[in-house]
Amino acid sequence: MKTRRLKRHNYRKDTLYPHITQVIDSLLEDAQVVIPLDVFHQLGMLTSKNTTKWRQGKTPYLEQVIRCNLSKAKRILTIIRLHAMELELRPVLHKYRCKSKGGNPITLQFSKYGQAHVERLYSTHYLG
Repeated sequence: MKTRRLKRHNYRKDTLYPHITQVIDSLLEDAQVVIPLDVFHQLGMLTSKNTTKWRQGKTPYLEQVIRCNLSKAKRILTIIRLHAMELELRPVLHKYRCKSKGGNPITLQFSKYGQAHVERLYSTHYLG
């Protein structure tokens, strides 16, 4: 089911839900933390090579290298957030930075336009 807006009452009906929850369960078994980038890796939508390039500042924003359309990426992020809330995981905002050529740290961007709510969805880690 593809819904226009995922909410607490309907997100479990989304076709991606079983795959995402399986990945989340696996991550919690291993490390007691759910990191959205790890979920995208395990779903096969993000490669380690592309993540490394982004972390080094060689890719302007992460969504440029994710292997799915932006609406699907947002659905995945929303399901992660809602499921983490259901599991009572603690959300912690993580800052992703790299050093610029001048040596100063710069904040890495996940989305093309850097919208705060989208950036927050990507950068929130959920602790078990």
